[in-house]
Amino acid sequence: MGLGVGCLRCCKARQRFAGTLTRPPWSTAVKGTAYCPSAARAVQLIVANAIRLATVNVVGDALLFLGKLAVASCCGVGAFALSNMQYYNDPNVSQAGTAGCVHGW
Repeated sequence: MGLGVGCLRCCKARQRFAGTLTRPPWSTAVKGTAYCPSAARAVQLIVANAIRLATVNVVGDALLFLGKLAVASCCGVGAFALSNMQYYNDPNVSQAGTAGCVHGW
């Protein structure tokens, strides 16, 4: 009976030692957890970061669109204000030079 218990203890000690040697060093480096829970946590972090990145991208695109819309609106209002000036509505002023520039472009 003593020989069987000693052999069993020896086998368990060798198994623990072999498990320590074959375990990747990065699996217990940060949190002290095994490889599979650490890998699951890493996947969760990657997915969370991807969702955060998509959110920032959508918000950035919306702000960029609103900025372009504001610039275009300001240019349109400015052009409309300029078109109501006396210089542009005067029938005696020749517009041939402007038409020639636009046509030549």
